Amino acid sequence: MNEQMMVVENGQIDEQNDIDLDNNINNIPSLKLPPPILPFRIYGHSYLDKKYHIQITLGHPSSKVPRPPIHLYGNSEISSLKLVMSSKPDTGIIPHSIILPLGDDRETFSFQVDTLRSFSLEFDIFPTFGSRVIGRGVALPHVFDITND
Repeated sequence: MNEQMMVVENGQIDEQNDIDLDNNINNIPSLKLPPPILPFRIYGHSYLDKKYHIQITLGHPSSKVPRPPIHLYGNSEISSLKLVMSSKPDTGIIPHSIILPLGDDRETFSFQVDTLRSFSLEFDIFPTFGSRVIGRGVALPHVFDITND
């Protein structure tokens, strides 16, 4: 039989294998586990303690005005455009892409940033089905500075 197992022959136990089993049992490490690691949980509004929430609204804020929020000035070649808003410094936020003119009276876009000192928004305008930039704009950090009234 296998040497690791206790062998019984003619009613007698092989004592050498019994001693080996006792030694193996004593070599088992302690099964004491460290305390569980609890994930850091964020509840309610506390995650915004060190972040700023910025909302950009295209269109009239009250939307009671029946005129469209974006006007394309009489260029018959351009019936539709694509506006791409991207934040800088780039913190992994996917740029917002909007087809102009807006279908609704108002569109709202949100950004969460760590600091307003370096936050800026870049606006790029493309033909709806194209990749060549035909217009560019930027909102610099001082536009978002709430302490400078």
